[in-house]
Amino acid sequence: MGGLILAYFFGLWLAGQPLRVRPLFLAGAVFVIVGVQFAMMGLLGEMIASQRPKTDWPVRASHNWEEDGGAAGPGGAAGPGGATGSAGAP
Repeated sequence: MGGLILAYFFGLWLAGQPLRVRPLFLAGAVFVIVGVQFAMMGLLGEMIASQRPKTDWPVRASHNWEEDGGAAGPGGAAGPGGATGSAGAP
């Protein structure tokens, strides 16, 4: 957008009209500057992101709580007298 505005004023300048500071001229210059800033920030972000390792988040431990087919919880037992049995069972 800013480039089009400044191209319009450049065309006026080539036609022989003097350049005067107008609000539209200032808006075009601001649009160009802000657009360049956005492009540079995106480029910088991509450069920083490309330097990071490509690994997933580290997993401290992997547990399969239902390995034996029971419904054992984190303690390893299904509860009192659960899947591990109890000492007084017949």
